[in-house]
Amino acid sequence: LTISRYDSIVPGGRYHNFKDFINFPNVGKANLVNKPLPRLRHIWFDKAQFRNGFDAIRERDVLLYYPYHTFEHVLELLRQASFDPSVLAIKINIYRVAKDSRIIDSMIHAAHNGKKVTVVVELQARFDEEANIHWAKRLTEAGVHVIFSAPGLKIHAKLFLISRKENGEVVRYAHIGTGNFNEKTARLYTDYSLLTADARITNEVRRVFNFIENPYRPVTFDYLMVSPQNSRRLLYEMVDREIANAQQGLPSGITLKLNNLVDKGLVDRLYAASSSGVPVNLLV
Repeated sequence: LTISRYDSIVPGGRYHNFKDFINFPNVGKANLVNKPLPRLRHIWFDKAQFRNGFDAIRERDVLLYYPYHTFEHVLELLRQASFDPSVLAIKINIYRVAKDSRIIDSMIHAAHNGKKVTVVVELQARFDEEANIHWAKRLTEAGVHVIFSAPGLKIHAKLFLISRKENGEVVRYAHIGTGNFNEKTARLYTDYSLLTADARITNEVRRVFNFIENPYRPVTFDYLMVSPQNSRRLLYEMVDREIANAQQGLPSGITLKLNNLVDKGLVDRLYAASSSGVPVNLLV
């Protein structure tokens, strides 16, 4: 079959690539077309006292909401990290990136500039298996340390961690997001990016990457919800807490924004919460 070490065979199913509907033709009714909204810069990054993105994030956390905020803030931070002499290392995982990914370019430039760069590549990303194999090969050739997810473990997180030397100490900056590192889809999809230098969070993001590299070592988290470690348990506990609040006459409420909801235990708890008087709002 002439299968090379970079080839991957993934079983498929019925057609379900609904993103093709984005190209549904305009039916000619102007009143049915939404006016384009310009993407906004986050005002915090444009304050004059900050020399770069690291200064801004070190001062306070920044939450970006796509597609209303521009994805340029994330691209620019990684670009700055690629040539900043104070940056020691960058770790990032990629699931689905743009065809001409500026993030991949930044990782390659960072490696060429002597940074220790680690990229976790998910080979089970639906419809992007071949593209991710291509990126893995290109990154490896550039001197980037490429890691593939372990069998039975699919890495769907959107994380990066930048380690920077500041005043003799290592300060870490993390990105925790819901959307892919993809400048194209960030113009369309509703997602969030949290940029933080909070050591409680960055230390646990570091722990996530350590787990990816050594998936058979036990790991615990105090602040992050990480599947398959603790997400289900923590979600159940949060719903149970709202049920208890409602039963005690205290304010309660649940709002979930989801791409999919199939966990029977969570569904049952949401029914129980609603029956107990908890206002439950689902955006699926």
